[in-house]
Amino acid sequence: MLEDSLKQIYADLGTALRWGWDERFCTALMVLQGEAATELLAKVEDGFDKVWDESSIGDASEEIRHMVTYLSGLRDEQRLHTKILDDSTILFTAIWPWVGKSHVSYRVGVFRAYATPDVAKEAHTTLKTIFTTSETES
Repeated sequence: MLEDSLKQIYADLGTALRWGWDERFCTALMVLQGEAATELLAKVEDGFDKVWDESSIGDASEEIRHMVTYLSGLRDEQRLHTKILDDSTILFTAIWPWVGKSHVSYRVGVFRAYATPDVAKEAHTTLKTIFTTSETES
C-alpha cells in the first residue's frame, strides 16, 4: 500500500525536474521559485487530505504533532500537508518558504510514529527509490 500511494503522489506532483534527497529528514526534496513553486503547491493541495500551519498544529493528532517535532517544528508561513494511510502511516509534504521568499522547499516524506528503526528505514528507502530514480513504473 505504501509503495502504491507514493507512486501515485509522485505521478500527481509530476514535474519535469528531478527530486533530490534530504538526508537530515529522510525526505525527497525539491526547491523551486516563481511560477514553478506555485504550480507544485496547487498539486500538493490536491493530493493531500489536510493542511497544518503554525496556528492549527495544536489541534492535530499526537502522531502528527510528533512528526512536526521530528521536522523541527512549524514556523511562520511553513505548511504541512498530510495524508494518513489505513495502517496509520502518514505521508506528508512540508512546504518551507525561504527567508525573503525567493525560493520554496518542498519535502515529501513518510512518517510512522513509534516505528522500529527497520520499519522506518524501509519506508524511507521506498520513498527514496520512487522519488529519486527514473524507474517508477508499476
